[in-house]
Amino acid sequence: LEENSSSFVSPDDFYNTYEECQAGVNGCYQTLNNIYTKDMMIGIEGTTDLLYVPGSGTQDAQLNISPANARFGAILWQQAYTGVRNCNMCVAGIAASPIASEKKAPLLAEAKAMRAFYYYLLTSTFGDVPFYKDVVRSEADITRIEHLPRMSAYQTRADLISELQECVTDLLPGRSYDVAHQRAGSSFVYMLIAKMALWNKDWDSALAALLSLKGFYGDLTEGKYPLSD
Repeated sequence: LEENSSSFVSPDDFYNTYEECQAGVNGCYQTLNNIYTKDMMIGIEGTTDLLYVPGSGTQDAQLNISPANARFGAILWQQAYTGVRNCNMCVAGIAASPIASEKKAPLLAEAKAMRAFYYYLLTSTFGDVPFYKDVVRSEADITRIEHLPRMSAYQTRADLISELQECVTDLLPGRSYDVAHQRAGSSFVYMLIAKMALWNKDWDSALAALLSLKGFYGDLTEGKYPLSD
């Protein structure tokens, strides 16, 4: 049989216009809808005194979770890595795009921010996890990535913090609801940097990111906490 692939969109043939690059970034958000569900709320909060789940038959809320029955843990793992895959492809596609650099930089920063967010969810939940930024282009890539060992969560966060620090100023300033269509803005990225830095006990990076937020939320510190302290 001769395969007619004229309707197939290859990543190498996409990302040629700003609209295509924007569409690629839109795809980076897609799996969030599959992560932020009631099962996540029950799995995270239903086992604490923060949420009352009376007589719930939901096994996530009964601590009936194990490697054999991962429950929501399996959903988070699968969907977060689907998000990572989409972001990796988007970052590579936009980086190679012929669009003007001033239009490319904010889109790249947004895709990198979403990739970091998926890894933040993974490392916060599972600790050490496989970490990669490669684009899956072949069966060989799939096989190689499937056999990646777990990388130190500390190193994963450190890599992502450094990457976000380099690109955060390319994003629109302000909170997400101040940005058109509630897209990730610099406020979101500064908060993400701070959260990962706190996990890593990297106090200077956390403080620097949080101080950068004062323009969005008011001068809460009143200059009382310079980095030198």
